[in-house]
Amino acid sequence: MLFIQAERWPDLIGLVMENAATLHAEGRLRLLMDWLMKIPEEIRTRTPWLLYWLGICRIFLDPVHSMPLLEQAYHSFTDSRDSTGMLLAWAGIINAILLRSGSFSPFAQWIDEFRHLEPLLDAQPLQVRAPVIVAMLYALGLASTDTEKFENWVQRGEWLVQQDIDVVSKAHTFNLLIVKALFRGDLAGAGYYLSLFRTADRSESLPTFSRIQLKNCAASFAWLSGRFEECEAEAHEGLEIADYSGIGIYTHYFWGQLAAGALSEDRMAAAEGYLREMEKCKDRLRPWEQSFFHVLSTWAALLADDVARALLHAETAVRLIDSMGTTVNNAHIYLGQALALSRNNREREAGEMLRVALDVAGQARDRQIGFICLLAGAWLSLQRQEEQEADACLRKALELGRIKGYVNGYFWSNDVMARLCCRALEQGIEEEYVRRLIRRRNLLPPSPPTLLENWPWKIRIYSLGRFSLLVDNRPVHFTRKAKSRPLALLHALLALGGRNVSQDKLCECLWPDALGDAALSALSTTVQRLRKILTVHEALIVRNNTLTLNPRLCWVDVWAFERFVSLILSGPLDEQKILFLDRALSLYHGPFLRELEAEYWTRPLRDRIAKNFSWLVTCMADVQQDELSCRHGCRCLEKALLVAPVDEALYRRLMECHAAYGRMDQVRQTYENGCCALADHGGGKPSGKTKELFESLLQHPTDSRTGGS
Repeated sequence: MLFIQAERWPDLIGLVMENAATLHAEGRLRLLMDWLMKIPEEIRTRTPWLLYWLGICRIFLDPVHSMPLLEQAYHSFTDSRDSTGMLLAWAGIINAILLRSGSFSPFAQWIDEFRHLEPLLDAQPLQVRAPVIVAMLYALGLASTDTEKFENWVQRGEWLVQQDIDVVSKAHTFNLLIVKALFRGDLAGAGYYLSLFRTADRSESLPTFSRIQLKNCAASFAWLSGRFEECEAEAHEGLEIADYSGIGIYTHYFWGQLAAGALSEDRMAAAEGYLREMEKCKDRLRPWEQSFFHVLSTWAALLADDVARALLHAETAVRLIDSMGTTVNNAHIYLGQALALSRNNREREAGEMLRVALDVAGQARDRQIGFICLLAGAWLSLQRQEEQEADACLRKALELGRIKGYVNGYFWSNDVMARLCCRALEQGIEEEYVRRLIRRRNLLPPSPPTLLENWPWKIRIYSLGRFSLLVDNRPVHFTRKAKSRPLALLHALLALGGRNVSQDKLCECLWPDALGDAALSALSTTVQRLRKILTVHEALIVRNNTLTLNPRLCWVDVWAFERFVSLILSGPLDEQKILFLDRALSLYHGPFLRELEAEYWTRPLRDRIAKNFSWLVTCMADVQQDELSCRHGCRCLEKALLVAPVDEALYRRLMECHAAYGRMDQVRQTYENGCCALADHGGGKPSGKTKELFESLLQHPTDSRTGGS
């Protein structure tokens, strides 16, 4: 103050030059700017370092007016051949463009200008190289499609964070490396840099702004990694720091991360609340930050099936980002418009925009966005019934997802992903990865799901030939007497169809002698005990005095078997139905709940299943035309007799198959095997129909080609 009062400008300038770097590092920008503004303008404009420091102060406080000061300083340094000043002023200009930014197009001019400066860089001390490297990483990362050049500067950034540099430059570098790694879908790289950033926070006590950057990176990484509780915790901590420090530059990002996490989990009410908070920040956001809000709003509208609102937000996001003069890191914005156009039945335009998104992602090597774009392509192709194209996109997406470990992304929809995973499992595409993805994201199968045995079902129930219950693919053992009632309830529920089974009927089967409400009370207790065994409350649905096994959590072999039967009966046999025949037969390993044959309530379903099994086997034999396939039909019948050894219809059809190609020894052997099996099971004898067919085949063997059983 004494220098100012005495107008001792050379002394004040000396004080500024001696302390400017320290005051800037400590964030005491207003004090520094106050000193600079006290120096007469005619002196400031003749002194490039004063122009530089005034411009640096105004980057955060007034970025629009900082640019002319920094440009003037740069040209003055150039005229005086001050290489240190030129490099630092260049870095300041890059930061001013970033923070004022209505457009990224000015980056191109200054990236080109750096060609004259790059030979000067390596001779500079570390405190000069650090801000320059950080600035170039920002410029290339946001505005350049020259991935080779960017990778070269990434290597410099990786070198920089290992050096003894100021903590602010280190934090900026970590922030850039993490954000770019996330955009490129390099989760391993992002996680590595994030761990180093956290180590720096613990060991060097980051300043407030750098801690806010750390929290934003941590929330983004947790969201993309599918760790939504962690994302929420990091974002809320970031908001708290921003609130008490008054530094609100990342506030909208934190609300956005919270909204993205909620949208990824279909928590629509929470997502809408977070988006409203984000919208409150919109007036102070730059165009590319506003586009982030509109991307998330597009996603929310798509999930809410508000297709008009989705398109409005998507078009706004594209318009904003196009005004920035760059396509880098923008593929997800074009993807949002493609999805919104498709939902508005503008398929041709949707396809064109999806191709733009894929091209932009490819140019920038944004593999994670490419993964989501390919999934979107698969989904849109399935909607157009272009199954071959859909499977090609799905195969590329899931291979990439497996390699990179992807479990989330923009525009994620649990319903769409469940259907795509279903398709992948049906077609045998990346099955192990798909099952891991389903379990990780708790995806529920689309309806009707019963045919998809290779879905990673929470609960599997086998009842044909043997009873087995698997929860999370682990067998449940009912060895203790305490578990006998829940097991009996599960048996009865299966025997009565498993869906909308009357509670009264269950009580009649399991507690026939109970008086008053005792049976219903026992049923209620047993339901709770069975839920504990199944580990999921929703596995049993109690509604309107009925009980249902949840078909989206439980796979039951009987349900799958009967579904195959209904599909086979739906029309003439074709190749698809023959495949269904084969799959249905593979499910049958013996009578339904064989161990409960004495229980009257198991008989109707057991008899119906056995009858359908016999019919399926004879159908399989009937479709065999030549001798080779007839031999296959015989093997099917022989296999079937192992699980249904007293089914005379199967013996008759097997005798016909052997007789059709003159294998009369086999006809006799089959008849004798049938006689022995019937005798072993209760002393029975072949029926007149079976005996008559056997005698007829011996007399007229070739008639069996047009015969029937």
